Amino acid sequence: MPKRKQPKITWFHRLFLLGLGFLLVGVLLIIIEIASRFLCPQWAPVSGTCQYYWNHDEKLGWSHKPNRNGRFTRRDFSIQVNINSDKLRDDEYSRNRTGKKRMLVLGDSFGWGWGVDVENRFSEIVEKRHPDWEIINSSVPGYSTDQQYLYLKEQGIGFNPDVVLLLVYLNDFEGNTTPEFCLYNKPYFVRSGEGLVLKNSPVPARSIRQRLEFYLVERTYFLRQIYHGGVVLRSKFAWRKKPASQARPDDPRRVQNEIMTYLIKSMKDLCASRNMQLVLVSCPMDAQRRTVLRNACESAGIPFLPLDSAFANPLDRTDFPHDVHWNALGHRIAADAIDAF
Repeated sequence: MPKRKQPKITWFHRLFLLGLGFLLVGVLLIIIEIASRFLCPQWAPVSGTCQYYWNHDEKLGWSHKPNRNGRFTRRDFSIQVNINSDKLRDDEYSRNRTGKKRMLVLGDSFGWGWGVDVENRFSEIVEKRHPDWEIINSSVPGYSTDQQYLYLKEQGIGFNPDVVLLLVYLNDFEGNTTPEFCLYNKPYFVRSGEGLVLKNSPVPARSIRQRLEFYLVERTYFLRQIYHGGVVLRSKFAWRKKPASQARPDDPRRVQNEIMTYLIKSMKDLCASRNMQLVLVSCPMDAQRRTVLRNACESAGIPFLPLDSAFANPLDRTDFPHDVHWNALGHRIAADAIDAF
């Protein structure tokens, strides 16, 4: 009996089977993603950036879109956000001084009022108590001290404030040394001799990879879990031993502390050149990082207010159930401490 001739497998068949496999996997992922939205509501995105209000900025990485208004909604809150013509979440303020004293706030999402309407933000609470002051809040979510310094140097100084209040959060230490934060590119500084050198400037626009990862983090449930799982695995295998010639010469934490100290001193020198008083306020953080800030302020003659004691024994919760940012009570506590200081 003659042998049955085996069909010849061509490249077309291979490509067809490969495409069919990808299609089936894609359909399966879509089905699981839809099911996750009903069965696993706890997987809903609860953090991230407010891209709707941001433009790419070659100097700062990102900045607010001028005159952009809308609702900003997360799992724990829904707030109104109004951006003015100066790209700030604040009222309109003239560059020309009035008869009032003036303060400029530099901060990140805590200063911006992540999760609270603007009238409940600490800067507005303090301003309302002191009608003889104008308090301009230039905070932008995700900004580190390096971006705040660059903003003050390029734009904030144009408001001619009497006082500059710098609000520091724990993640600023790491943020000052990285070219990317929250899947956005940013400028950063490196040490050079006795000073700092600006890197990643002009800041490149986001890559396709960053845009795709941002979508997974901000818009999906199940795929977001896979993405975060991949990030964890990647970090676990990042310890692979390098040749001695490629070993890191410095401890990253020490480098972060030094760059933070340099930035604070640079900001103080900039303020002093314009007869402005720099004040540093720190959100609650670990004692070691707080000591770095205290030493930097003492050596440069900068008034320093750590908010740790103010938040030590609150009457009620000062943040959100699924978010570390201050709620209205947290902003009121911060306002009370800053006002008294």
